[in-house]
Amino acid sequence: MTDTQPDIYIKQLEIFLLMPVAKRFQVCEDLMIFGRKIIESAIIQENNNLTDIDLKIEVFRRCYANQFSAEELKRITEAMKRYFQQL
Repeated sequence: MTDTQPDIYIKQLEIFLLMPVAKRFQVCEDLMIFGRKIIESAIIQENNNLTDIDLKIEVFRRCYANQFSAEELKRITEAMKRYFQQL
């Protein structure tokens, strides 16, 4: 989705690139954490009875559903569940 005017986007990019590398990294990390919280919140609204493990797996499923086939996704999430249950 691109809802930012091209000249504004260029200015934002210029500002971002002027930041020290550590600051850019921090901004990206903050955005990733914020995005994960939004996804978690949506999942919890749909089903607030999930365990912590099920929530982690559902976040993964939503983030990577388009990256794997249904069969691969099922295999990965089953392995994740076994792994998290061992912790």
